[in-house]
Amino acid sequence: MTTARTIRQRAHDDFVREIRDIARRLLAQHGIQALSLRAVAREIGVTSSALYRYFPGRAALLNALADDAHHNAADFVEHRVADCAPATPALRWRTACHALRAWAHEHPHEFALLYAPAPAANGPGSPAPAASRIPLLLAGILTDHRDADTMPRMFTGWTQLIGAITLETSGHLRDHGDTCFNGSVDLMTAFLLPPPDAR
Repeated sequence: MTTARTIRQRAHDDFVREIRDIARRLLAQHGIQALSLRAVAREIGVTSSALYRYFPGRAALLNALADDAHHNAADFVEHRVADCAPATPALRWRTACHALRAWAHEHPHEFALLYAPAPAANGPGSPAPAASRIPLLLAGILTDHRDADTMPRMFTGWTQLIGAITLETSGHLRDHGDTCFNGSVDLMTAFLLPPPDAR
């Protein structure tokens, strides 16, 4: 790769990063529905047509933001799980659940984007590979308890976790979020990781 090519690529990567950073800020301020390439271009100080060389449309930009959000959430959860001790499966599961909830409270609009209908399935920036990181982490926690019911139990726990966090971040639980979530995690843990003598 020539020096000129390297400089151009760096400039391209820096501009794409700026687009995504500004889009993420606008998402946090105004929500998914208000996000547009025109709004991002206005913040940067360029015409909206200039952004189409980097993102062919709003759907591609949303997919890119979802990809970032999946990775950011997974990084946060993985670090929390790696730090927990003693590293029993039950404690790791509880830690992962509470970590994802904490991240969702800190980034509610990005969390909403994770599980919104995909604007352009398999399009540029498709979040599919990134979206598998947290489910795979949770599945790994269940490895020592693998049996014929592992996948159905895993799916049940995963959907209950996402549902509980979504209800809370959407404002449906009001002042009962801690009680409801803690009880839900207790039930999930007992169901997914029962003591050996209870299986």
